[in-house]
Amino acid sequence: TMEQLHKKSSFKRWAISRILLCAALIAILTVSAVAAYQVWGPGTLLDSFFVQTGEPLDEGQKELLDEMGTTNLAPVVSNGITLTPLTAVGDEHTLYLRLRVAAPAGTALPDMAEAEGHVFEGVVLTDAATGENLNWGMQKARFLPDETPGDNVIELVFILYGTPGSVNWNDGAEKVLTLQRLRLEPAGGGQEPVVLDGTWDFQLSHFYQSHTVEVDVDGVVWKDTVNQNTLTLDYLQISPLGVTYRITCTDTMQVPMDDVGIELLLDGGAHLYDLAASRNYSP
Repeated sequence: TMEQLHKKSSFKRWAISRILLCAALIAILTVSAVAAYQVWGPGTLLDSFFVQTGEPLDEGQKELLDEMGTTNLAPVVSNGITLTPLTAVGDEHTLYLRLRVAAPAGTALPDMAEAEGHVFEGVVLTDAATGENLNWGMQKARFLPDETPGDNVIELVFILYGTPGSVNWNDGAEKVLTLQRLRLEPAGGGQEPVVLDGTWDFQLSHFYQSHTVEVDVDGVVWKDTVNQNTLTLDYLQISPLGVTYRITCTDTMQVPMDDVGIELLLDGGAHLYDLAASRNYSP
């Protein structure tokens, strides 16, 4: 009898353990879509973004983005709409923020394909300690391919492009990025835009130690003998996420914007950067 009771007790404990295990597996599966992002580093999470207009990131580039970025950012809910920052990467004047947008269940969000543009109607950046408004530069976003179009979830990469006079993401000061009213307007027209009304505040702190390189541009001058114009490269800064430069000329009316780009070559002659490539978001 005691042996039978022991067997029943053992079976009961086994059954309970199995039930708990199943419950745990169910819980893991339900959050796996988000948890997987926490396993991947910023380099892997941004690879699909950069590959849209360029080549896949190599392992060295991924490791650099892993060093520069973070995946430890909390989701924010406003009006039932959750914006989850899956990863953020920033250098001196450029920020990349991959966002997962989840509307309430049953909401059908438009298929954004790979549309890009200014998607948030309000962008505010403040110093967390002082409340001072900071100059964030220009905004842009590109949507990522949607494997389940028409559901309540979409993803995008939100970008802030700065200049030497704008905010420095590497100064160690904690910042608050406030995004307001997400406007979803599919490329090509023909569909009414959908506006997700809300205000989302993200706490952003120090990402990366400065790796900006100041290039000596002394004597870099081009003379246009046809239009009697002189173009001078005033400064050139190279960072992991961008190239910043300024060109001045004696007569701006004689210089089309397409003619004031630059091209960078490595010592061996390999192509590194030009004005057109900068539009490809290549790190």
